[in-house]
Amino acid sequence: MISTRTIARTLAALALLLGMAAPAARAEGGFVVIRNAKNSSATINTAVLRDLLIGRAKKWPSGATVQLVLGKEDSAGLGWVASTYFSTSATFLSAKIRQEVFKGELRNPLIPTGDADTIAKVKANEGALGVVSEGTALQAGVALVTVGD
Repeated sequence: MISTRTIARTLAALALLLGMAAPAARAEGGFVVIRNAKNSSATINTAVLRDLLIGRAKKWPSGATVQLVLGKEDSAGLGWVASTYFSTSATFLSAKIRQEVFKGELRNPLIPTGDADTIAKVKANEGALGVVSEGTALQAGVALVTVGD
């Protein structure tokens, strides 16, 4: 007999792989997506963001190589990304990211200690993609990513 949890995880995995999960409103959860300001990809659609996050796309539309800057599995920011863009848990998304790193499809993410460290890591890497709390003061060299459908 297959458990409900197994079925739910299988459906979430299928939705993630097919990019079918519907995104939630971007402002919910109090986080924003940021990039290095040298990266000219200021606006991307949800499908492109998903592809960047799970290694389907290795480069930004501007050509810069993707470098994720995401908190640990228990971080609120990673939880927000997982639920907002993939309709899954941070645990599942983290496992997917680790799998893609192992396969060589994605660079190992940089793990920040908080919003200030995320900003510093994004600022230091042209292809960086990070998540910070909404309202965090962005420094020169870091800019918001507008995610549209």
